Amino acid sequence: MSNHEIDEATLGLLDNWQAWRQRAIERIELSNALWSKREREIHVKSLMSVADRIPELQAPLMQQRERDRVNLIIPITELPHTPLLDLHITVSGEPVYRIALDESAKIQAHHIKRLAIQAEIPKAGEKFDEELLDLLAAMFYFPTSKYERIWKEHRQLSWHPSTWVHWADPTKEYLKKELGQLQQQDRLFDLAARIAKHVRGYAMPYHLSAAENPLIALPHLKGEVGGLCEQECVERLTWLSEALDYAAERKTDAIDDPFNRLLSNYAAYGYRWVAFAKCTVPADKPFIITVAERRSVYFGGRWRDQYKSSTVIPLSKHLSSTAWKQISFRDAETNHVSIRLSDTAVRIHGRCKPLNEIGAHVDTNADTESQTFELYLRHDSSKSRPERMWIKCHLRLNRVMSLFIYLAMTVTAVASALLLWRGVGEVKGENLTRGLTAKDASVILFPAAFVASFLLVKESSTLSLRLRRLRHAFVTVELLILLLIAFGLYVFHNVLSSP
Repeated sequence: MSNHEIDEATLGLLDNWQAWRQRAIERIELSNALWSKREREIHVKSLMSVADRIPELQAPLMQQRERDRVNLIIPITELPHTPLLDLHITVSGEPVYRIALDESAKIQAHHIKRLAIQAEIPKAGEKFDEELLDLLAAMFYFPTSKYERIWKEHRQLSWHPSTWVHWADPTKEYLKKELGQLQQQDRLFDLAARIAKHVRGYAMPYHLSAAENPLIALPHLKGEVGGLCEQECVERLTWLSEALDYAAERKTDAIDDPFNRLLSNYAAYGYRWVAFAKCTVPADKPFIITVAERRSVYFGGRWRDQYKSSTVIPLSKHLSSTAWKQISFRDAETNHVSIRLSDTAVRIHGRCKPLNEIGAHVDTNADTESQTFELYLRHDSSKSRPERMWIKCHLRLNRVMSLFIYLAMTVTAVASALLLWRGVGEVKGENLTRGLTAKDASVILFPAAFVASFLLVKESSTLSLRLRRLRHAFVTVELLILLLIAFGLYVFHNVLSSP
């Protein structure tokens, strides 16, 4: 698909999600600490009934009216630039062909051009030429593995001491490795900083977002177009930064403000991509789109308002018990979302907190919002709701499981104290040596060791194991201390015995 073959009907649908979608229902199930199961059901209106609101649909509908079905490339849903498993899409009950990610990126690039023209950015039709569209497409889709490897090497501490001294700018190191020495490097970094300033007002910082840092997409662009002219890159990034500057200076707080829409969609395409599907759909009756997937679970700090995908010392990634769920929440007339826990050993603690794209708290005056220990529900049709949201869910073990763990910790600690007190601190009778009898030691040792061992080897889901890993470690240390005390008393003959 070249830049000249983008279907106008596809752009019309992408630009007017709410016009042709009645409702979107998203069900999220947290069953383990690695993946969440997601199912999305989108109820689509009759395309004939919305053709007046989306004029681009009129031509394909007229061409195929006699068959009552129309062939289209339909935007399905936004998805994050993170690993996905078992992605299945059906439209009108039939599996469909999802177009390639690089082709999706080209459509998204044309959408940015369309939004710039709607916002009346000066000379938008001229400046958003084929070269700039190629750059945008490379920014919205580029393989991240090479850059992420370099980023972690220079920005994230690891267990190996050899990495502790490599503290350099990962972007410069990446460009030097992939492109060699750039003659206008300072100019390129100045332009990237200007662009990043606008993105950070519409999205949380993300080191793999090429919308925030366009320079990391240049090696991929070189591979796509068969070469890279440094001066052309400077010119295209200059035009892009000027367009974003123009929009930022004139934006308002209105929901349908064209400048806001341009900035918001540009920022979102840096960390989310749109899935498109080629399909044949009914022209004169409603139909349903379903999306099923498994997605990585994010864990971050409970008191933090912005999720950080990577930090210098990623403690929260490994220790936090707060799950962050990212959703689209204004791509239909009404949006419904539910988050359910399938592990009975885990519960939702406190209120789930909805945040917008930049981490600000969302007004809780939704049409419907309810929560229990295992379920969170939110339904909203207000026009002022955020287009994309994060929902923070702080998780804890259920009270019975927590009580059992604390009981095991207490029993093990008391058993260790009893062994020391009776085995070292007392002398009984003239005919007995200092210490405990084997029977007394067994009475103290066996129950405590059994309780602690049972807790440690009990089969659990990865989610509940994550929530109790610190307490498990504490119980493990207590059990080791208890066994060391028992063996020590035996070795040093502090066991009661008859003469």
